[in-house]
Amino acid sequence: MRISGKAASVLAVSVLLCGAAMATDFNKDREAILAMAGTFEVDFHFEETVSFLPDYEVKEPYDEDALETVIVIEDSGDKIVLQHLLSTGRGGIIKHWRQDWEYENTVLWEYQGKNKWTKRTLSPEEAKGTWTQRVYQVDDSPRYESSGKWEHIGGLSQWTSARTNRPLPRRDYTKRDDYDFLEVVNRQAITPDGWVHEQDNTKIAIVEEGLKPLCREFGLNQYKKVEDEKGD
Repeated sequence: MRISGKAASVLAVSVLLCGAAMATDFNKDREAILAMAGTFEVDFHFEETVSFLPDYEVKEPYDEDALETVIVIEDSGDKIVLQHLLSTGRGGIIKHWRQDWEYENTVLWEYQGKNKWTKRTLSPEEAKGTWTQRVYQVDDSPRYESSGKWEHIGGLSQWTSARTNRPLPRRDYTKRDDYDFLEVVNRQAITPDGWVHEQDNTKIAIVEEGLKPLCREFGLNQYKKVEDEKGD
């Protein structure tokens, strides 16, 4: 089949426009990730909202606040690493958690419970346009990772993960043994005065019969930007 000169020109323009749009989206993605750097007053709120078992009662909400400084320790274009530092309240800071962002990553390590992780490989088509967020604990051991796409709608920039599993959070792992992992959808959005991290969590136990969901939990971590000298 022969393509006319006019059709070829239209096709070439379409390809150029598509490439330009992808480059624009990539740059907006990077801007949103880098906007999470700075010094922030942080409010952590987690609340169990519904029980799935007749003998399970939802627990009291968990609330905590902190002062954190987030610094960019690596930016190589398609990979950005953000290190969180926690203010001690005595003029010092200590290392906290870390989030690594990688563009169009094709290898994911997924938590299965009972300290077991499995490797999953994405096809280039599945990874196209996505960013993988890897979260590490204070000792640099892996906490969880998942992939998703950034959206930019009007003035809103937000990233939503695929559903992913993670080990028990710090607020629970020294206090509870009635569930084995969280099944989570994460959303991170940039706000006029900082950013927010929303979590749709399901607490799941592994039993002989299979998986047993206990309850749903809503998490909201709000990062409100403050002057840098507050973190000194």
